[in-house]
Amino acid sequence: MPLVDEDIRRLAEEVKPYIKELVEESVPRLGFHTAAVSNAHLVEQMGRVERELAAQREDREQRERDKRFEASERRFARRTWAMMGGIVVYYAVLAYIGIVL
Repeated sequence: MPLVDEDIRRLAEEVKPYIKELVEESVPRLGFHTAAVSNAHLVEQMGRVERELAAQREDREQRERDKRFEASERRFARRTWAMMGGIVVYYAVLAYIGIVL
């Protein structure tokens, strides 16, 4: 015999108090005591996420600074070697033509 809408409504009204009672018993055991505790937990978790994002941003900025510093060190090293090479060539030319300091 198929259930009609009226039977379903009557059955839901009879079962509703038992479901409510079961949920009220189960929720504290699961750790969801009140909305305030839940909100405090969410606020704490948001703070942790924000701190982690800030730490990641600082790490990324530090890596970028390190890359720029290493690039400037490489440029300085190339310029130094170029200047030393120029000085060596200059003295080699002077020695070749006979002018010795």
